[in-house]
Amino acid sequence: MENNNPQNVDQQIKSTVVGAHNTTIIAQVIVNASNQHIDVNAIQDSLIKEIRSSLKEEFVSTEYNILLCYPNKVIRDEATIRIIEELKQKLNDMGAIVYEGGGKAALPKTQIMYPHLAELEFIKTVKCDTVIIFALDEVTLSQLTLISYFKVSKKIDTTDMIIISSDDLKNSDVFLSNGTFQYCDDNNCKLYSLGSLDDAGLNSVISRIENKKIIQRKGGLLGD
Repeated sequence: MENNNPQNVDQQIKSTVVGAHNTTIIAQVIVNASNQHIDVNAIQDSLIKEIRSSLKEEFVSTEYNILLCYPNKVIRDEATIRIIEELKQKLNDMGAIVYEGGGKAALPKTQIMYPHLAELEFIKTVKCDTVIIFALDEVTLSQLTLISYFKVSKKIDTTDMIIISSDDLKNSDVFLSNGTFQYCDDNNCKLYSLGSLDDAGLNSVISRIENKKIIQRKGGLLGD
């Protein structure tokens, strides 16, 4: 009997992504994984990129507003400087608007002089998508404590938080590891180890920002 669906024949299917008032059709190609000449991992990676690109095009209609916080004092560790600069470049490449916290520059739509309180006003009024904090000294730890509590207590679900810190600092005191950092982890704020941020790690940070934008409650995949 003739097999009308031979194992080595590619099959076409369509995947439908439905959001509030939106429908996106994404074409996918499913191939037989037993074919030794097919790089299944490459196909999977390609499909993921295509799907994410389609979702971004459909559901991301506004720019990325990022609040980036890192120490004001001179950073002497070359690896840390490189990570901050490379992250800035990747944010720029994705078209994000990056505002620097900690009093480095005046934040738009804020009237408060005290930098940390101005950051809270900024998050609330500018529809900040993501706050990235390099928690590396007493000032940035203060920012982390204040902003994370503000976000959680005010239920600001549309603003994501990414915290980057060294394992040495995080584990240097039980108050920090079981206090501020644990509070963030318990409330869906993403923690990254500074030492993990090679190129793949930085790409993971960018993916987190993009994914959160796609599914944010206001105008994203979840609708209004």
